[in-house]
Amino acid sequence: MSTLHCSSGDPVAFVNPPQEIFLPENTVQFWKFPVSKIKRPLLSEKEIDIARRFRQEVDRLRFTTGRQMLRLLASQYLSVAPEAIFFFSERHQKPVISSPLDRPFHFNISHSGEWVLIAFADSELGVDIEEIKSSFSFQAIIEDQFSETESNFLHNSSDPLDSFYTLWTRKEALLKAWGTGLKEDLREIPCLDGVHELPSINSSWQLNSFMMEDHYKAALAYAQQIHTVHYFDGSHFIV
Repeated sequence: MSTLHCSSGDPVAFVNPPQEIFLPENTVQFWKFPVSKIKRPLLSEKEIDIARRFRQEVDRLRFTTGRQMLRLLASQYLSVAPEAIFFFSERHQKPVISSPLDRPFHFNISHSGEWVLIAFADSELGVDIEEIKSSFSFQAIIEDQFSETESNFLHNSSDPLDSFYTLWTRKEALLKAWGTGLKEDLREIPCLDGVHELPSINSSWQLNSFMMEDHYKAALAYAQQIHTVHYFDGSHFIV
């Protein structure tokens, strides 16, 4: 029987990356970037067109920061020019690199507020970050998207808002890892601390959540064979 192990940890310490960037086997490398204006963009023409469609500048900056850093890091991991990296995604599916690869290479990206997160591994994974907003009313979401057990947990929590974002980011990260998006019934996706059975999934998963920065909750979902997670601060990569 496949299982899902959910846990919460202390705030993560992001460190400076090594000079030589490479991806070891069975390892997740998890990067954070501040949303920024990019002086020398590496975006494709299609991505530039997408960026222009955003009405709010902050949404445009989140998109361009994410794609810039994703292309830059992917090019270093794969030892190819950034201009040779092209992304493809179907409706509701997570993006993948369209060019044939000579090794297993997976990534996932999420952004919210002032931060972009990108994770890389040689197996499927998913990441989600949400800015915690005290004014956000989540009661209707609880009824529609959470199981009865989860709803009871939230109602009895000493900090329901924080607990909501913990569970919500976990569900999002796991669905992104599976590549199903929000078309799944979120009430069927377990996310409370502990070990859960996954009768309809043929592999086991680890799901960790933590406070990334003040007022930001993050979650990382990855396959059971992963044994190491590195947390890197990529701020100095932004130019």
